[in-house]
Amino acid sequence: MPEPASASLKFLIMSNTKKTTSHSRPPRSKAPDDLPHIGSCIKQHLHDKGLSGAWLATRLGCDRTNIYKLFRKQSIDTSLLLRISLIVDNDFFVLFSERLRESIDSFTASQNQQQ
Repeated sequence: MPEPASASLKFLIMSNTKKTTSHSRPPRSKAPDDLPHIGSCIKQHLHDKGLSGAWLATRLGCDRTNIYKLFRKQSIDTSLLLRISLIVDNDFFVLFSERLRESIDSFTASQNQQQ
């Protein structure tokens, strides 16, 4: 019987956390290294569609320099990613869904091997 999704998610979260002592601050949440670099993905998508950072900035109502900063970011706020996805008509969330599915499948396979 497959593990419930909550157990798989716990495995994914716990595999990316460091242990702390009672006297230390918990580590900041950091995206795992194997996740897509969302800024690069957005930049590439715009390039592929022949759109510029200035074009996106106009639609988001911000300065174009903010878009060029966004291109360098590993991760961004989900509400901003949703707005960008809607503006450029592309589901960037699927990049993370695919990674999550791979992690769940890997966890399930490792659990099945242990049994």
